[in-house]
Amino acid sequence: MAQVHFWQAGQLQVMSFAALVRQFLQEITAQEPSVIYADVLEEEMTQAYLGVSNAVAKVAYIHADHHVGQHQILVGFRNLLRSRQFDWIVTGTHNQAVDVQTEWQCRTADIAPASITVPQSVTALADRRVMSVVVVTRFDRIKRVEDMIAAVVQAHQQNRDINLQLYGTVTDQAYYTQLQKQVTDAHASNYITFNGATTDAVATFQTGQLTVFTSRTEGFGRTLLEALAAGTPVVSYDIDYGPRTLIGKGGKLVSDGRVDLLANALVMGLADRHWREQASEAARQRATQYDAPHITAKWADLIAELEHCDENNAD
Repeated sequence: MAQVHFWQAGQLQVMSFAALVRQFLQEITAQEPSVIYADVLEEEMTQAYLGVSNAVAKVAYIHADHHVGQHQILVGFRNLLRSRQFDWIVTGTHNQAVDVQTEWQCRTADIAPASITVPQSVTALADRRVMSVVVVTRFDRIKRVEDMIAAVVQAHQQNRDINLQLYGTVTDQAYYTQLQKQVTDAHASNYITFNGATTDAVATFQTGQLTVFTSRTEGFGRTLLEALAAGTPVVSYDIDYGPRTLIGKGGKLVSDGRVDLLANALVMGLADRHWREQASEAARQRATQYDAPHITAKWADLIAELEHCDENNAD
């Protein structure tokens, strides 16, 4: 636990970081009526926000799936939801907002955590690398990159031109080493390549015909949105919450954990130029729903609702 040391009235005071945040927000909201918007990711900070009693209203943003399995609640969100001290819970997708509202009887809103700039034009599929699956990810176990690799190995057995181009940052070196070994053991180094990080995901996605998404769980999925903006159809596991909400006709969903179905979807998608072209156009149309004007308007609606509630409380 982080601690803060400071002098007060000639004495050394020791305070946890969470306590410092709570005290700071308490004093600010005491001076001027304010709404607290909190990105709640850690249990310690949840307690800090819950301890602020002067706020006009509290809004918590949940970035991840709040479940562990079907019925358990992720520890980081458990006290947040049980406390019922937040006036609004904001999630990245409509489906999650409905689930939170149903499960916890609280007011919810769905607003994407980030907007996307959709290019006016993208590289035509005909001008991209042939039979290429391009992925931009974080090399972390929650992303299940091993399933991407296994699916492409299976797909390659049906079409020897299929290849996988992997881009991303490494957050778990042991896992990354495991993935490299998986490729080597499968004798796949000539068609599965680790290319390091990229600074422009939308441009990188425009080098491939398809992308593949295999996360265990996902509250939204910014890389999904970047792929859609690039006009790159997505083949994904059917999981809560991002893929079900974002992909639509811009790709295909297969049963969670079914590597064989993932491989078949890649083979079929790469073989069907007409489907890819239609899915590419649909993907870009989906992405426009998440541009800055749309996201700004949603936040404006929520702020207006909060102001309306505050006026009613004042009356």
